[in-house]
Amino acid sequence: MSATITERSYDYTKSRYVTSAVAKLVSDNNGRVVFPMGGKDRYYSTLGIILRKGSDRLSSEFYSYAYGQGGRNPQQSYFFTDRSIYRPGQTIYFKGILLTLDTDRHYKIMPDQDTTVELYDYNNQKVGSARLRSNRYGTVSGSFTAPSGVLTGQMTIRNGSGSAVIRVEEYKRPRFEAGFEPVKGNYRLGERISVKGFARSYAGAPVSDAAVKYTVVRRVWFMYRWWGWYYWHYNGKETVMKKGEIKTDAGGAFTVDFEALPDKGIPRRNSRPFTTRCALT
Repeated sequence: MSATITERSYDYTKSRYVTSAVAKLVSDNNGRVVFPMGGKDRYYSTLGIILRKGSDRLSSEFYSYAYGQGGRNPQQSYFFTDRSIYRPGQTIYFKGILLTLDTDRHYKIMPDQDTTVELYDYNNQKVGSARLRSNRYGTVSGSFTAPSGVLTGQMTIRNGSGSAVIRVEEYKRPRFEAGFEPVKGNYRLGERISVKGFARSYAGAPVSDAAVKYTVVRRVWFMYRWWGWYYWHYNGKETVMKKGEIKTDAGGAFTVDFEALPDKGIPRRNSRPFTTRCALT
């Protein structure tokens, strides 16, 4: 399969966008096309790619934010933890896999490799360290104790080529959960929507006659494309449409009704989808 890479940029001397060819490439046996960086460590541009195979043709345009091989760490580590949130004093169990790029720019595992894994607290202070050696599968495992007497919040497990983020918080183990059922059907602006929710214990029993506080928020959403900066002053705008408190029934269920009102501050010619969420508080 052949591929033609083009670059789209603004020519200030001509006051218009121009398109120029960057490279003509052929995919390898795996269907992969490697884009030449032209000696750059980083490449920022709006690029187009045209793929051809026989009489078939596929074209696409995208904004590229790419790093070249020269600025890329050939080693990469991925870490996994048994949980995402811990209380101070609890044990944090983690596992990691060590990878490296070979000459064909494919990742492969790194067996029998020494690495130092460290735990950093919310203030980026080191509070734990472990010297480990990977097994024949390129993995390492260990544990830390979640620190006490420090500022709680987001903490990081990392070595020289990868990291994982966890949270350490003072919290009580929840005894029940609350949520919403998937909304069925399609709705238009101005229509009334009913969202059904539930509250139940982790044992599966319904939580009846419980107070539920809810908030309905409207958020404006625009699809980002290379010209999407034009709508930045609208995107992400949020408005509280309704707040209230209700009770769950005998089966632990409740219903939130609201009207899908549009944002009249946005001109109709710029009309775009809205997303609405209900949050329990």
